[in-house]
Amino acid sequence: MRARWTRPTRWLTATAAAVLLAGAGVLEVLSEPSTGDVRTPALAWAVLAGAAVLLAPLQPLLALVVAVAAAVLNLSLGLHAAGGAHLVVMLVLLAWTGAAVRPRRSAAALAAVCLVFVGLSLIALGSVWEAVFYTVIYTVGWLVGLLLRRERERAGQLRRLAAELAAQREASARAAVVEERARIARELHDAVAHSVSVMVLQVGAVRHRLDDRTAERDVLLAVEALGRQSVDELRRLVGILRADDAGPEPLAPQPSLARLEELLDPVRAAGLDVTVGVDGTPVALPPGLDLSAYRVLQEALTNVLRHAPGARARVRLRWTPDELVVGVEDDGAPVTSSVASSVSPAVPDRAPVAAAVGHAGADGTLGAAPSRRGGGHGLATMRERATAFGGAVDAGPRAEGGFAVTARFPLPRGRR
Repeated sequence: MRARWTRPTRWLTATAAAVLLAGAGVLEVLSEPSTGDVRTPALAWAVLAGAAVLLAPLQPLLALVVAVAAAVLNLSLGLHAAGGAHLVVMLVLLAWTGAAVRPRRSAAALAAVCLVFVGLSLIALGSVWEAVFYTVIYTVGWLVGLLLRRERERAGQLRRLAAELAAQREASARAAVVEERARIARELHDAVAHSVSVMVLQVGAVRHRLDDRTAERDVLLAVEALGRQSVDELRRLVGILRADDAGPEPLAPQPSLARLEELLDPVRAAGLDVTVGVDGTPVALPPGLDLSAYRVLQEALTNVLRHAPGARARVRLRWTPDELVVGVEDDGAPVTSSVASSVSPAVPDRAPVAAAVGHAGADGTLGAAPSRRGGGHGLATMRERATAFGGAVDAGPRAEGGFAVTARFPLPRGRR
């Protein structure tokens, strides 16, 4: 098995070990008086044995062969087969082999090394003790490497197990989210959709009993249409929550600035005089940004209906290369007598119509829009929608009277 240079520390460690062991071998030869005539080749074999450590990260088995060859050459010079420094070299290389080479191959290498040194001890030196010593000490070195290998493999297994557990936790969390979304969808559908549907049916029944020429019939028509629109949007929301359901029913188109008239028609039917001004060239918007801008306008128009009935409102859309600016401003005019007379005592004011227009609110939920002049969350929700896309909302009274809401949405770079 070839160990690759995967980390600079391996190279630094091997180099440092080789220098230290080669230096120790040289000092050992120089301090031995019996090496006088063969000192030069002995020094060469000592350096060769130390340098064998440099091969260990790339070829542990080849490094062992070099170290064993140095021991045989030492013995051929009449020196000890493995001095202290050479013995340390052999232990380091056997430990490295046990850690980096497959167990069967490393065990075979250990057996070969022990056989060589046992043969050298018995044949060349005639020492049984040294044969036993080399066998035991080299086996211990190899076992240390084998333990390191097993610990490394166990650490890898633990990392893989931790990754699998993390994936399982994530999958369980996703499944819990899907289940909770399905539960919310069921509750939302059962608690709200059915109630709104019944309300629409009741409004329709009352409308059929009225004369076609009555003003109340027009108001009820608007409420009925907006009720159906509320049910459609609720079904769309339930369909999003039930994304895993098979074969969903066809959904209505997502609200968009491109269909702004669908928002303005019921507002005008409720008695609000609305005009639209567009500056610049419209561009295609991401669905989320498009929906958020639509909801801001819807919330602002609902607030005008609730708090300034009979006022005149103006919707502004300004397209620039960098941002989209949407806004609604009203003049704060009071309810005129003509407008007030169009509603009979059976329908005392336009609050029901205004509530119906605000059925989706700034947060996409059913119900009347909150107050724009304190106590409510409409403006806060509009700001949250704009902030989610890096924009901002300005709202406040106008100097000439009335109220103004302006939202700025930065355009993505690809759409500028």
